[in-house]
Amino acid sequence: MDLGTGTAGARAPGDRTVLTRAADAVREVYDAAAASVAVVADDGEVLLYRAAAGEGADAIVGTSLPVGRGLAGWVAMSGQPLFVHDVRSDPRFARDVAEATRYVPEAMLLAPFHDADGEVAGVVSVLDPAGVTSPESAVAGIGTLAALVGLVAEAGGGGAAGEPQVARLADYGRRVLSLAAELDL
Repeated sequence: MDLGTGTAGARAPGDRTVLTRAADAVREVYDAAAASVAVVADDGEVLLYRAAAGEGADAIVGTSLPVGRGLAGWVAMSGQPLFVHDVRSDPRFARDVAEATRYVPEAMLLAPFHDADGEVAGVVSVLDPAGVTSPESAVAGIGTLAALVGLVAEAGGGGAAGEPQVARLADYGRRVLSLAAELDL
């Protein structure tokens, strides 16, 4: 699916396997409806959705969008994490993209991940995370999880190189959310 760029969403062989497990680990940590991983194309102009888990996953993978379009595009441009409680009232939300996946979320939690040079390399999106009581702690937690997803993506997204990061991702996410609950954040 190509929504608005004319550029097909390229995927490297084997790329989806470990990145999809990483997206699923993030989805599980937040008990969310879905999670996705989009990477910034080499030209820096396009976000390519390489992996997703949950609602609409099959439809979003392979989608390409201009950087700057939608909430994920805003996160890619700004380099800042974001929590939006009511996406439908946010003018940055790309409703047509969500409708194309047949799942329109109510809330989204997003964070960028960076390459070795500190440039935004991609965005992790969580759709309808459950139990977010503090946007501040949710944003801090997703930022750290996105950094771990970035390690998986940097390791090539496939094969055994990314497996330890996926295991750490799920474990770390559960610990962060547990600590936030204990501290009533």
